[in-house]
Amino acid sequence: MAGGKAARLIFYDTNQPALTFKQQAVSLQNGIPSVSFAAEVPAYEGAVPYENPLLGLKITRKFALTPDGLKITISLFNPSKNIMNCGFRIWNFPQTGSRFGRKNLNLACAGINIGPSAAENHHFRKAAPKKSDAKNAYHRWNGEKAVSSASDGILKEQIEFIPGPGFDGIYIWNSNDAASGHTVELKTPDLKIPPGATAEFSYLIR
Repeated sequence: MAGGKAARLIFYDTNQPALTFKQQAVSLQNGIPSVSFAAEVPAYEGAVPYENPLLGLKITRKFALTPDGLKITISLFNPSKNIMNCGFRIWNFPQTGSRFGRKNLNLACAGINIGPSAAENHHFRKAAPKKSDAKNAYHRWNGEKAVSSASDGILKEQIEFIPGPGFDGIYIWNSNDAASGHTVELKTPDLKIPPGATAEFSYLIR
């Protein structure tokens, strides 16, 4: 990621407080090293007049270095007696080409190329695309990977984000400035997690 960041979980419910992850386990299985971090959803902060419906939801992030790339798995376990309704996006901020000024920075997905001067927000969706405007561009998406790349004519860097099953779309925030770059945010559908059940999503970075 060359100084970038990966796998930040952001709930669609904007009242959800920040999560504090702590290292849970380090393992080596079949030659594949991995590390896991765990967090539990806390109560709402401030003057929210009702209880957090996700209170106690247990979340695990696992990073495994596989032959195919870095596999990131997000697991959500519902320990309560009620169905938990939620949805989230997984925020990644690659710093592709940072060592040579991010020249010719580009994000490619589903046949669309997004350069630094493109619209600020790009929404790749399985649902029928909405009408685009000056700041938001909507595109049809069928599970394709997103590829961030940069090149100065001699050196080239490329990072692929390959979604596993279950994702509903990808959101790209584009800074309109080659010095800052773009995000790659994988989006889930609205989830209903039954009591005692786990929802799991994974993707590769390579």
